[in-house]
Amino acid sequence: MATFAKATFDVASYLARRPTYPDALYDLIYAYHARPGGWAHVLDLGCGPGFVAVALSHRFARVTALDPARRMVDAGLRPARGAGEVEYRVGAAEDLRAAGVEDGSVDLIVAAQAAHWFDYARAWPSLLRALRPGGTVAFIAYAEMCLPTHPVLDALITAYSAGTLGAYWSQPGRGHTERLLDDVAFPVAVPDAADLPELKLALALPGLEGGVPVRTRVREPVPVCPDDAGWDAASAVRLKAEVRAGKTTPWLLRKTMDRPALDGYLRTWSAFHAYAEEHPERRGADVVDRLVDALAPAFDDAGTIDVAWPLGVMMIKKRA
Repeated sequence: MATFAKATFDVASYLARRPTYPDALYDLIYAYHARPGGWAHVLDLGCGPGFVAVALSHRFARVTALDPARRMVDAGLRPARGAGEVEYRVGAAEDLRAAGVEDGSVDLIVAAQAAHWFDYARAWPSLLRALRPGGTVAFIAYAEMCLPTHPVLDALITAYSAGTLGAYWSQPGRGHTERLLDDVAFPVAVPDAADLPELKLALALPGLEGGVPVRTRVREPVPVCPDDAGWDAASAVRLKAEVRAGKTTPWLLRKTMDRPALDGYLRTWSAFHAYAEEHPERRGADVVDRLVDALAPAFDDAGTIDVAWPLGVMMIKKRA
């Protein structure tokens, strides 16, 4: 995404303020991948400063982390001693060969809050070439922030995002994340989930909060580059909720922030960056300050606020 490559973009704030993913999400992806994936080489696409790459290094001997923005790659986090090797490179999903990723060399491909930018007509064939037989693609997305303890204030966030910043979001990427990738087509024709029983595969996976994942039922989009020979259609799955104690619970990323942290997070939005560049004269009446002021009732006595983001995953395997 072009905004993240600009010299004016604050990579350090992005690194400090963006939400990270719980260990349970990686466990879910690994459980899916283990049928029958390998564990030598994982590719992190749209890696940013490397949150996911470092997490993956605890399971894989080799991690290749790609991002189109040189500034993100240069800020790449280093793994802990004893973890796998992480190599950062400038590159994109649409041409993995150009980034030095060899055909048939990758066991797992992960794109976390990045897949909504892909040109799928080019990306899916590129991913297929890079994967080993039986390899996995896992896309992670989270939608607009919400306040689970003060849902009445969510309308203020929506008005700010869709109103004040609405014209500054890049589309269709923003729409894809808000729908948790439900309108991103798999690379092979997949029967509508509404016409299928629950996949045994989904039922065998661990939930994020101790429950059983529920397959998301959507009318599947038409593939832009169908490849019935290369992909395993039966493995395709979308997940964004689980059943626990008889109740279906949507998945949420959660983070507790103080006011400076919330302010800093809101300034990492690409739409805010574009808005601020177009309206430098409005710095004195800052739109982020006004939103944080309006959310004041959600801060507790310690000055912190509980923030959450709806979370979804879509996964598919290359034929073994």
